[in-house]
Amino acid sequence: MPRLCLLRHAKSDWFAGASADFDRPISARGQRDAPLVGAHLVAQNWQPDRILCSPARRCRQTLEIVAGLLDSNPDISFPAGLYDSSGADYAGLIRAHGGDAETLMIIGHNPMTHETALRLAIPGISPAAAELGRKYPTSALAVLVFRTPWEDLTDHSGNLVAFVKPADLRA
Repeated sequence: MPRLCLLRHAKSDWFAGASADFDRPISARGQRDAPLVGAHLVAQNWQPDRILCSPARRCRQTLEIVAGLLDSNPDISFPAGLYDSSGADYAGLIRAHGGDAETLMIIGHNPMTHETALRLAIPGISPAAAELGRKYPTSALAVLVFRTPWEDLTDHSGNLVAFVKPADLRA
């Protein structure tokens, strides 16, 4: 069954002097949080075989940290549509680029990452679903499992198996 890992980029540094939003780097907190999530991916055996990453600097830096912890060598691409897009477009990118990936990871931005997770998850009352409904902080990871191939992805068709925040992993 296809697995989707939706990772919001690590905390960015608003005061780093970047002239454009696209060029904003991750902060010291982001550099601490991203390895926690990467290590958790490995520990849970959720390692992606394909990663779609926003081309924005903070997403690429998050990818560099997380990918450095993986035991695998995933196929990585940087679709422009992951930057400044809508939740509907993330779903379209997943359908278009999922291919034969068993585990597909998206590293993107809010509100699109949050909207995509809410849109694709089967509504439920689990603790993970309740947390997902509240907020999607930086470095948070939603993991959904589907019964259909990526190209047949529809709204509310994914079983939310986990919603992990860095604060959960530090505890």
